[in-house]
Amino acid sequence: YFVLVGNKLSPQFLKASDEHFFLCPTAPGHSTELQNAFFAMMAKHLPVDGKGNVTMFSKEGTAALETAFECDSAADEVLAWWHAHMDGFKVEEQYRRTFTDAGHGKQGAASKWEKLDLQELKGERARVYKLLLRCGVPDAYRRAAWRNSPSRRPLSDDEEEEEMERRKETTGDRGDHGRRARSRSALVSATVKKASAARLSLGGKSDYDSEEESLSSLSPCQLYQRRLQEAFGEEAPIQCNPIPTFGGNVAFHQFHCLSSGGVLAAKRILVVLALTFPRLTYAPALPDFAALLLMFMPEDEAYCVLETVILESDERCHYLALGNRALHLFQLTFKYFLHRAFPDLCVKLAELEVDIGAVFRDWISRLFVGHLPLQAVLRVVDCLLYEGSTVLFRVGLAIVSLGERDLLSCPTGEELRETLARQCRELADGDLLLGQAWAFKGATHRNLVKKYISILESGQLDDVHHGSMAIFTSPVVRTPSSVLSADQFESLWNWLPARYQLQELERVFTTEEDGFNLSLLVKSARGWTATVLAIETIDGQSFGAFIASEWKMTRAEKEFYGSGESFLFALSPTEAKFPWKSGQPEQFMLLTDAALVIGGGGDGFGLRLDSELWHGSSHACDTYANAPLHHGGREFECKAVE
Repeated sequence: YFVLVGNKLSPQFLKASDEHFFLCPTAPGHSTELQNAFFAMMAKHLPVDGKGNVTMFSKEGTAALETAFECDSAADEVLAWWHAHMDGFKVEEQYRRTFTDAGHGKQGAASKWEKLDLQELKGERARVYKLLLRCGVPDAYRRAAWRNSPSRRPLSDDEEEEEMERRKETTGDRGDHGRRARSRSALVSATVKKASAARLSLGGKSDYDSEEESLSSLSPCQLYQRRLQEAFGEEAPIQCNPIPTFGGNVAFHQFHCLSSGGVLAAKRILVVLALTFPRLTYAPALPDFAALLLMFMPEDEAYCVLETVILESDERCHYLALGNRALHLFQLTFKYFLHRAFPDLCVKLAELEVDIGAVFRDWISRLFVGHLPLQAVLRVVDCLLYEGSTVLFRVGLAIVSLGERDLLSCPTGEELRETLARQCRELADGDLLLGQAWAFKGATHRNLVKKYISILESGQLDDVHHGSMAIFTSPVVRTPSSVLSADQFESLWNWLPARYQLQELERVFTTEEDGFNLSLLVKSARGWTATVLAIETIDGQSFGAFIASEWKMTRAEKEFYGSGESFLFALSPTEAKFPWKSGQPEQFMLLTDAALVIGGGGDGFGLRLDSELWHGSSHACDTYANAPLHHGGREFECKAVE
């Protein structure tokens, strides 16, 4: 990121990583003309050694390079630092592990994308463009499709029908089409007008449009540069801390296959969005949306797509639910459509006291990330960016439809929720999921807006609060850990009670320096009111416990103590938190000369370490309702304990 920061960097700091450009000599073997032109221009302005390697990059050189070099002559855009990764920030090896079908990554390839003019197709043949996206976008063309699909005032299903009616009129196939088109046009216009007026009920008139006309002519590169300058001044930071979460999940390493540079870019985009749209405080889908876009797009283009999505969603809820009230509106609307499509299932849900609207809210709050397999989520995004929020409702209905028979046979609410969650995890076939989704013809943009207005006018949202911004502060670890990575600390930090997130982590014990001795561990932890116990096993698994009480020795073997804020966690190979819930046994912690025990009841102890901190075990326990923390056997050997 030296072009942005403008520091003087010598070669040893410029590595082939996601945080820096890789400065190498120009050569015919470079993969693209763009790279060749970039390095050729660098050679004109920057000092090089005898082998052609750049030795220093100055701020003056940055200005000369930006002025002289165009990254795309057709678009007339100046080269910018965020174009270092034009095809996204995904880690290919990690991403390919999400492929569970031979067609993954090549979906829709039969449509011959290399011959398509997407912009012309979208403008002239909107219905064909929509069907093209529904069939799937190959990975190689996702950047182009996602950049092209969203726009201010995208064409809705109803508007497409009107356009077809008007074309029939102009070609002489009249009949009753003219009257139907005029009638439909009047209804859509009135509906959109009422929806625009109803927007005041969702949080007030938008103030995001003041600069829209003046910014419409800017390229993504220029717009993002302006936003960065407005947010940070002349030198934007590489690392951003704290991070606005918008109520969503900012642990990007969990599901998005992003490189470290991609995680930094996602966080930077969230900061710029928060500063650009100060009224936008709660939109939990935004972090996941940003990360998904960055898998296939450079940073500036991802930002511009999100800005368009926010403007359209604020104005008419076209893409996402912005604010808690809008999320509640989507929740009520989904329950309405579900009741119409599956009345028997809705009776079953009421009997088992399962709020399917809340389940749908969880799905769309993360754009189905973490619920559906990643490849299915990407197929949903392919369609969402053009068709809007109707896709979210139809996919939700499709998930329920595909599992209706199993759901009707569930005897308890808990089993029904588990069945629904398991079915989501197994829905890797995007064609099956979306094919079922398009079967729900009633979930059109027009019907959604009519239902929105009905709910708003009924006053069902009057007592729903707007939602507030949550700020995530990355943990400050004074002494580096040999057990947990920075990403794992961020996941853990999200699980801690809010008051502890304001503090720094200080390592007080590690077996690498202090030895494998329980007595010394207890002595080191004494006096601390909250501690994190982290364990790495010899087979590379990581897990542990958050202990929200002081450590103290107990005489009796069943003399448990502690606080309900304590919890067990697993971080590798999978991430999970196991908190205590009211009504469960209060066997939080037990500490004797022979062993450290966390969590009792059930098959055994949730976590147990012997006096030598060498051998341990983990069982499902009643206190934390946890699965065994160690995969592949209840017993384990410790490589390190901190």
